Amino acid sequence: MKNAFFTRFCIIGVMAVALLILSSCATSSDVKPPDNMIGTWAGLGRNTMSSEFLDQREVPFMLIISDKGTIKGYVGDAMIANALFEKTSLLKRFLNKAKYQTTFQLSGNIINRESFRREGGTLFFNKISSDELLCSFSSTGSQVSADDLILNVKDIVLRKQN
Repeated sequence: MKNAFFTRFCIIGVMAVALLILSSCATSSDVKPPDNMIGTWAGLGRNTMSSEFLDQREVPFMLIISDKGTIKGYVGDAMIANALFEKTSLLKRFLNKAKYQTTFQLSGNIINRESFRREGGTLFFNKISSDELLCSFSSTGSQVSADDLILNVKDIVLRKQN
């Protein structure tokens, strides 16, 4: 009798933890950015991909963040499309230390001279101040296919433009 109770208790506990984790994985859209993030931002980030796959070591970023949460701009030479400001899930917040993010599609090559293209990506806003955003970026792609490797850009420093 005690074994059956303990088994049921463990199963219910595991299910509760799984539900909590799944619910924290969702991002919440319809989030308005903090006032100090609204405006035009520009800067560079460090490409972490081997030069065997991509020669250009720095990738330029330019963002225009509206008070409604829409985001326009560029990652390298590629134009950002369908981007919305989002609050990062609890799990991603724990892993990436980012409170906000934007996931978007990219139109065109990220690096024109190398014909380097990805379909989209996610930009994480890791640290926010009134005149500087520290970010990281991960593109769509694969961890195993050399033709479609994920582009990770670290140490992105965006400064507010006047």
